[in-house]
Amino acid sequence: MSTKTSGPIRHGGLWLLAALAMGLSVYALNGGLLFYFDTAGYMSQGLTALDSLNLLPPPPVEAQGGGTAASIPSDTGDTVNGSRSLFYGLVLAVLASYARLDLILLLDVLVVFLTVWLLLRVAQRVDRVMVAPVTLTGAALFVACFGALPFYLAYVMPDILAPILILIVALFAGYANRMQVWEIALALILGFAAVLSHPSHLAMAMLSLPLAALIAGLVQRPSFWVAPVLVGLLIAGGMAERVLFRMQVTERTGSEVLYNPYITARLIQDGPGYAYLQDNCPDADQATCTLYEALQNSEDPMRLTATHIIFEETPELGSLRHLDELTQKSIGDAQYQFFLDVLIDRPLHVVGAFLNNTLHQATLFSIHQTIPNDGARRSVLENPEVPSGLFTDGRLRRDQGWYSAVYAVQAALYTLSLIAILVLLVKPSALSARMRALTVMVLLGILVNAFVCGALSQPAARYGARVIWLLPLLAVILWGFARAEPVGGERNE
Repeated sequence: MSTKTSGPIRHGGLWLLAALAMGLSVYALNGGLLFYFDTAGYMSQGLTALDSLNLLPPPPVEAQGGGTAASIPSDTGDTVNGSRSLFYGLVLAVLASYARLDLILLLDVLVVFLTVWLLLRVAQRVDRVMVAPVTLTGAALFVACFGALPFYLAYVMPDILAPILILIVALFAGYANRMQVWEIALALILGFAAVLSHPSHLAMAMLSLPLAALIAGLVQRPSFWVAPVLVGLLIAGGMAERVLFRMQVTERTGSEVLYNPYITARLIQDGPGYAYLQDNCPDADQATCTLYEALQNSEDPMRLTATHIIFEETPELGSLRHLDELTQKSIGDAQYQFFLDVLIDRPLHVVGAFLNNTLHQATLFSIHQTIPNDGARRSVLENPEVPSGLFTDGRLRRDQGWYSAVYAVQAALYTLSLIAILVLLVKPSALSARMRALTVMVLLGILVNAFVCGALSQPAARYGARVIWLLPLLAVILWGFARAEPVGGERNE
């Protein structure tokens, strides 16, 4: 089968090299990896896990004039935080202990390039169009790198795997019943890596399941069931990891797993949750009433924001962190029941708040949160639990005069890309029904990300920027497929 193509998407190797150079650009300009507050938490958790498995190598002898390796924290408390991914923490810890942490950049690049190539290879073969998957992969990623992609490739957080999940689910929704066994296996491996890397990605997979089933039902009859089954396998893998994590924590440390009550904090900030607590507290049977009492220790209105409720420790703004660990755990465990109670009590207010937060999150796409601020620098660079020398105080933070221009360029790129996608989607063209289905699933995946992060947690630019680069990527892919000639003068629909 010929895959020769003409025009600007030619010479696959050159396009891949150009995309690779663009993908590494932020790392090179910064002089090192980017990081966030929680990067230290992932590293600490991963090192602790390696130590508990007796897989942590002995610390190096202190060099003259140099620092020492960080001490490994011990799980001596009553709880272990389960809101982070042990899988991602282990990846960081293994790289830091046995190789170089900077290799996480190349691992991110490999996963992104491999996912896009797999998607294009399957679509090209099934649709029978004269598109070279390697060439179009390089071209699409090159254009996407003018967006947020290179910032997230260099970002030591699991955010880069959220768009990977979106692409894999979209691939299943459009093409699952025509994929070869090895293609399905590779897609599942990439999907498992995404789902295991953060609990929010598992939530995204769960919400995407019915959407993928519906879309597959339109283009993959009669074997449309393959797509939801494959997405269901990803969900099962993510849930199994959570169960195994809880069992291992209990067995090895005797501690309980604590989950941050993001949904509870979100409902309180939005209003219906706080109003419900006002009407129903005190109540010894409701753990969340303990949090309500802690919120009364201050009159500062900022104490009711989700971020401050969960993370703040000061007397004026803190609440949850003022409670003992087991009480925090009980509040986290009760958050789903609390959500149902508030939904039943004030359904219109809850639905309205969720829609508003989702739409707000969908408009946030700035990359400024990938640039470490002073708090993130203290959390990582001055943290005794993070081995010295892994991170540097990068150049991009010191002078941010470039930010306004980058934001303007990226906003224009995303706007034009969305317009191009919608035009190509509705315009009569050579695009197959399967490719249109994949496109719709990617767009829905971006909205699912906005719902999970904005409505169930806290709207933030970081969450939007991590997936928005899929728009220019998708625009280039659709353009390539729309203009490609069919193989042998015939295409599959």
